[in-house]
Amino acid sequence: RGEALRLWRAGGRRLLERASGDLARRAAAEEAGSRLAAERASRLRRFVGRWSLGMVVSFLLLAAALLAPLTLHVERKLRLLEEGFEDISRGRLGRRLETRSQDEFGNLLRRFNRMAEELRSSQERLIQAEKLSAMGRLAGGVAHDFNNIMTAILGYSGFLLEALPKDGPAWRDAKEIERAARRAAALTRQILAYGRRQVLRPVALDLNALAAGMAGRLERLLGAGVRIVAEPAAGLRAVRADPAQIEEVLLNLAFNARDAMPGGGTLVLATSNEDLARPLVHRYGEIPAGRYACLAVRDTGRGMTEEVKSHLFEPFFTTKGLATGTGLALAMIGGIVAQSGGGVLVDSEEGRGASFKVYLPVSDATPEAGPAPAPAPRGGGETILLVEDDAGTRAVSTRGLAARGYEVLEAGDAEAALALVRGRPGRIRLLVTDVVMPGMGGMELAEAFRASCPGVPVLLMSGHADQPALRGGATGAAFLQKPFSVEALAARVREVLDAPGS
Repeated sequence: RGEALRLWRAGGRRLLERASGDLARRAAAEEAGSRLAAERASRLRRFVGRWSLGMVVSFLLLAAALLAPLTLHVERKLRLLEEGFEDISRGRLGRRLETRSQDEFGNLLRRFNRMAEELRSSQERLIQAEKLSAMGRLAGGVAHDFNNIMTAILGYSGFLLEALPKDGPAWRDAKEIERAARRAAALTRQILAYGRRQVLRPVALDLNALAAGMAGRLERLLGAGVRIVAEPAAGLRAVRADPAQIEEVLLNLAFNARDAMPGGGTLVLATSNEDLARPLVHRYGEIPAGRYACLAVRDTGRGMTEEVKSHLFEPFFTTKGLATGTGLALAMIGGIVAQSGGGVLVDSEEGRGASFKVYLPVSDATPEAGPAPAPAPRGGGETILLVEDDAGTRAVSTRGLAARGYEVLEAGDAEAALALVRGRPGRIRLLVTDVVMPGMGGMELAEAFRASCPGVPVLLMSGHADQPALRGGATGAAFLQKPFSVEALAARVREVLDAPGS
């Protein structure tokens, strides 16, 4: 038993040792397999990493190659835009950017060109407005003294015409002096009209009646080679405008049409009603939205080039030469119509005539019939206080009114005038005063005079209308534009004295 137990124990130990060896060998084999798997996995990761990096680099290189032309295209367009904005900042608005491509950049460049064109148009209108303002200031500064001189020349030439034998050599000389003075006065009125500083007396006006009344006069003035055709619109609305100024517009348009038809032709005077739902923007400005009646003057002449049309309403621009044109007619027309609240549209092509369409705002009032014949401008001994700082104008006005039956009290300034008022309470029937005088001006004098002589009318005189209240007719006083003849002064004085309530 003992030996058997020993052998059994020895066999168990060998079995255990064999089993432990097998386990150790299996563990070693598994460890070796794990190391081999880990090494293979590491190799695979390194391969995948290198392949991925290569793919990324290849993709980036391919993308760069594909994007390079697009980048250059974008850079070129952005550089064009940058240069365009640089031109705008320097005031150069005439450049247009190349826009052949149809992509979004092409659309952007086209929008930029439209913006630059609008800026250029706005710049041209601003320059025109600055010219207008400068011309208005020039006219306002010169017109007062110049028109005082013209008033004296017209007055004294009138005295000569009254005193000299009619149609004699001296009478004809005096008549030429008067004509020259009227031409000089007309030139000043044109400058004032261009600067929109003349006084307008708007009334309800029938353009059909005005055009019909002017047709016969135009036939005589334009000559037999020009045929005049009237095309009046039925149901034409009345407009609010100064009849004398609109006649001046029509005359100048007709004269320009005649000059454009040296071999003769047809001049059409047409009227129409127009409604503008929104402002009408055109190359020479803007006509506000509203209801209008229009007067169109069309001719069959040689028409105008684009170059001529681009300068059409600029002062002193003329195609007639210095000997025959001043270049102020169309500038004056634009000023008169704009000051009346309207505008002028021009349509012309070279060789196909021209059309000028004048828009004037509608009036709800009924046009008045033509004025009745004026009574003889004679006075009945009424006392008139005449206040004028220019000695020549004061002397000729006093002499002309006294010769027509008025008692005239003269004053060279407002202070002297008020002293005369205090010395003759209740005697003065009319104050006639210049507007622009040293010290107290004419409108301030009128207010002080009304306080001392309530109900007595006032007649203001001026060579220009640089005061907003006077231009707008807010003074409540009558007005006489300088220069004037003695006959015009006497007629206006009689009209004011005979007005209701005077």
